[in-house]
Amino acid sequence: MVALGATLSAFWIVAANSWQQTPAGFHLMHGRAELTDFAAAVFNPSTPLRFLHAVLGSWVTAAVFVGSLSAYYLLHGRHREFARRSLRLALVFGLVSLAAEVVVGDAHTRQAARTQPEKFAAIEVLHHTQTGAPLAVVGQPLPEVLLPKLLSFMTYFDFNARVTGLDAFAPEDRPPVTATAMSFHAMLWLGLGLGVVLALGVFLWWRGRLFVSRRYLKVLLYCLPIPFVVNEVGWFTAEVGRQPWAVYHLLRTEDAFSRTVPAAHVAVSLLMFVVIYIGLLGLTLHLVRKQVLQGPGGAEDVQS
Repeated sequence: MVALGATLSAFWIVAANSWQQTPAGFHLMHGRAELTDFAAAVFNPSTPLRFLHAVLGSWVTAAVFVGSLSAYYLLHGRHREFARRSLRLALVFGLVSLAAEVVVGDAHTRQAARTQPEKFAAIEVLHHTQTGAPLAVVGQPLPEVLLPKLLSFMTYFDFNARVTGLDAFAPEDRPPVTATAMSFHAMLWLGLGLGVVLALGVFLWWRGRLFVSRRYLKVLLYCLPIPFVVNEVGWFTAEVGRQPWAVYHLLRTEDAFSRTVPAAHVAVSLLMFVVIYIGLLGLTLHLVRKQVLQGPGGAEDVQS
C-alpha cells in the first residue's frame, strides 16, 4: 500500500509538471487558464513518457543501491549468502530497467522535438535548422563532436529529415543552451556508464568471477551516488530547458510571481524548506547507515 501510494503521488507530481511543459485540456478566459478537459490535462502529451521515465529512473536507483550494498558486504566478508542473492537480483533488475529507460528516454526526447522544439534544439546543441542534422556527442562548453545526419535519423528515422534549430526562435525565447546541453549529456553519459558497469557485472556472473572480483565490487560500491545524480540532472534538463516559460508558451517565468505575497515571505519559506530537507537528509543517512551496519536479520553468514 505504501508503494502504491508513493507511485500515485509521484504520478500526480509528474502530471502537474508535465502540464507546465505541454499544457492541454484548457482554454484562456480573461487571461486565465480554465480547465475544460481533466483527462486531457492530466494525460497531456508528455505525462505518460515522463512518468515512465521517472519510475524507471527510481528502479535503476534502487537496483544500484542494493548492488552497492551487496558489494560492501562482500568486500567486508559479511552476510555473504544474502549479498550474493541480492547482488544477482540487483544486476539483472537494474540492467533490464536501464535498458527500458533508454527506450523510454529516446521516445521522450523525440516527443520533445515535436512539442518543445526549442528545448530539443538546446539539448542537441543544434544552432541552425537543417536537413541531415548531425548528432552532438558532447556539447557546450566542450568542443562539439558531431556525427553526420544521425540526429535526423534518431528523431524522425530519416537521415535527411529537417530538424528545427535554435535560429528558428527569437533569442528571448531560447532556453539557456550551455546549462541545458551539459545537464542532458551528463545524464546520458553517466546513465550509459552505469549500463556498462551493470552489464560487466552480469558478464562476470556468467564467468563465475562476480563474487571474487574485488576490483569490480569496489567500482560497483563507488557507483552508489551516480543514479541519484543522473535523476537530478535529468530534472535540471527538463526545467532549465523549459525556460523562459513557467508554463510553455502561456506564462513566462519573469511574469510568474504573486502580486500579494512579498518576496521576503517567499525567501523565508524557501529557507525553511532547505533547512527541513537538510535535516531529513541527515536523518535518512543516519538511519540507512545504522541499518547497513546492523545488516539483514538473522545470524551472520559464515564464509562459504
